[in-house]
Amino acid sequence: MKILVILKGSLSKLPPIITTCLSLSELNHSVTVFTQSSSDYIENIFREKNISIVYYKETKMSTKIKLISKICTWLNFRKQVREYISKNKFDFFWIGSADTALAIGKKLLNFKYVFHVHELYDTVPYYRRNLKIYMQKALKILVPEEIRAHIFRAWYQLKETPIVLPNKPYYHPRKRNLEITDKTAKEAFEKIPKGSKIVFYQGGLSEKRDLKTIAKAIEEMGTPWCLAVQCPITKNAYYEDFFKNYKFYYIPYVKAPKHLEITSNVDIGLVSYSHISLNNEFCAPNKIWEYAGFGLPIIANDVFGLKEFSYKFKFGVCLNFNKTTKDDFKKILYELDNNSELYSRDSKLLYESIDITKTIMEVISTVKC
Repeated sequence: MKILVILKGSLSKLPPIITTCLSLSELNHSVTVFTQSSSDYIENIFREKNISIVYYKETKMSTKIKLISKICTWLNFRKQVREYISKNKFDFFWIGSADTALAIGKKLLNFKYVFHVHELYDTVPYYRRNLKIYMQKALKILVPEEIRAHIFRAWYQLKETPIVLPNKPYYHPRKRNLEITDKTAKEAFEKIPKGSKIVFYQGGLSEKRDLKTIAKAIEEMGTPWCLAVQCPITKNAYYEDFFKNYKFYYIPYVKAPKHLEITSNVDIGLVSYSHISLNNEFCAPNKIWEYAGFGLPIIANDVFGLKEFSYKFKFGVCLNFNKTTKDDFKKILYELDNNSELYSRDSKLLYESIDITKTIMEVISTVKC
């Protein structure tokens, strides 16, 4: 079939859509992606797989008012994508995010489409209020976590439960200690002493994803233990305090999937989500799959979406970060290190438990065009 994958924003920032495109291509479908940007690396992979990329032009706004800027960005995308789909025919669309559907607007309802939704949006009334018509009209809905699927069915009065497509990457090198090809990231990583036991966190820093207690624990454990953090540069009090008062190695951002080169060189993966929303409680982070692909033991806090995996696979430890002391973290780290082969084995079993391409094949087989 001839499929148009539409994504408002950058393809590099949404690895599950990269996976979707590659899986569709593997299943011998003709795939075109309409998006704002990607990377040379993604372009090369897609070229090898005969996946076409069409870029829309992003308008730069001079205003500092976020709402006005967002409206103008959406309208710019809407104009360009509507023009493109009016001139080109496809069997159906694969809508890559909630933002994408809302930005296209009600004209989307005139077409056949699969709807890929990555977040729950329980704390965003605008999305909750306006997604219903796009949910109900979709041929199929995909979400990354099972409880989210049932919540969506109840919220939007859907006739069937959305399909669960976990955020497992299509490309995963699976090999440890890969060469880091990004020059800036490589220089930063080489500052870490050789032979270190590296506890690694990849993601945003804020009170909602608190690392302070474990950071202090690792600092007190001393050589060879260390913390490495790869996070975006942001301006908030937590971020500034963490950089000023806590010891860790900072690794600059690297676009997916090249960021896995850094992950391949660490020893323990760290995932942190707070209990502030249903979206967090039933999270489905890419990081779990990325860590598991390398067989890394994992430390995560006890939100339901992470605990559910830990019941099935003993990949590491899920615990209440708010109540875990420095001494507790030290004991956990020593436990994971002393039994690394056991935890690594189950981490790999987690990764191998899901076949993304098979799930997408089942989705396509039920789509009637």
